[in-house]
Amino acid sequence: MIQFTGVQVSRLREEKLSNGNLFAEFAIGPVPQGYGYTLANSLRRVLLSSITGYSITSVRINDLTHEFTTIPGVKQNVLDIVLRLKNLRFRVSGFEDMYVLNLNIANRQGDVTGKDLNVPSDVEVVNKDYVIASLGDKTAVLNMEAVLEKGIGYRTPDDSLRDEIGRIPVDAVFSPVKLVSFEVTPSRKGGRADFDKIILKVTTDGSVNPEEALVEAISILDKFYTVLRETPITIGARDEGEDDASVAESLEEKEATEKAKQEEKSKPEKKTLADLEITDSIQEKLKKASIKSLEDLVDKTKDEILEINGIGAKAVESIEKALSKLGLKLK
Repeated sequence: MIQFTGVQVSRLREEKLSNGNLFAEFAIGPVPQGYGYTLANSLRRVLLSSITGYSITSVRINDLTHEFTTIPGVKQNVLDIVLRLKNLRFRVSGFEDMYVLNLNIANRQGDVTGKDLNVPSDVEVVNKDYVIASLGDKTAVLNMEAVLEKGIGYRTPDDSLRDEIGRIPVDAVFSPVKLVSFEVTPSRKGGRADFDKIILKVTTDGSVNPEEALVEAISILDKFYTVLRETPITIGARDEGEDDASVAESLEEKEATEKAKQEEKSKPEKKTLADLEITDSIQEKLKKASIKSLEDLVDKTKDEILEINGIGAKAVESIEKALSKLGLKLK
């Protein structure tokens, strides 16, 4: 049996990069030979696709109706400002799925950066020095209301938000993980050297540290395999969204079809009465009563046979004995 005991996860190094990203390198092992690539690939895919993050999903700017316009005194047009907002990164310590951020700038000249945003106490702008817009003179006014949402992966702009006049939808990249790479090297465990060790390198955008992202990825895989382990294995294909009742119904239909096939097999073949060990005279009397095969015969009751002209109790008894030899009987 494959043993997974003694596996350790250790952080080898961690650093903050010049662009504000966070980098960390981890060692995972020893794991049984071959499982290094199995585990590393799973972790990499989950880290890149399924880690929770926050991103701006819509914004109102000076109550303008669309993004294809300019703001007096602001060097960037509205579309440029929206694209810059997408690059802001947020570290959230709260548990809300949505936050509202505000910005109100007037009587000021120069750059407007991430630190100028008014954010809730449990939200922090990571790249505070990132320039959102540049004001050319003090007459410029820049007011914003941005919605910050929680999510995973990538979300396209929700055009239904345009129903609110002035609301501009923004496509959102929620994933805080920017880059994941790994290598698998040989490792020892006791006196054995046939084990793998994973060197995993994770880079995030600074809103989540790499260790938090790795722990979340491990938790996601654990939950997935727990559900998979506790899910009963059913017979036949099961489509997405098919409930247990429909599966049970399909199984009942399958059993009914199988039963019908068995009953069909158990029916007597269309043989002539000559195949039955009875006298020729009894056969002739049965034929006159339109009983020409074994199937016709077993479809009759004993009383119905006795009603046939010339058939008595002894003849019926001989018919029953002949049928029993074939594993058949009257109805």
